[in-house]
Amino acid sequence: MMPVTLSSTAIQVIKIGATLLMSGAIALESYNLIHPFINASLPSLIFGFIILARVALIIHSLEAIAAAYLARSHQQNPLKTAIYTFFVGTIGLWEILRE
Repeated sequence: MMPVTLSSTAIQVIKIGATLLMSGAIALESYNLIHPFINASLPSLIFGFIILARVALIIHSLEAIAAAYLARSHQQNPLKTAIYTFFVGTIGLWEILRE
């Protein structure tokens, strides 16, 4: 099996897309938490997106924890690395392991 190589442009596009999607997931989850207090109703279509957003938030949180752990062994700031990896996802872990 040949290793997959991505161009720097593709990596940048993935990073920007992942950051936008994670920001949207945070916003969606925040709205889901506050909507009962403001007496708003959610369309039924949104519940599927809320579940997907919740799964993405959990997975990215686990990746951020792994990145913080790996950052210590690579003499990097664990908090900065964890936040970065939370938003960009697996590419953040890949960048740590590549160094």
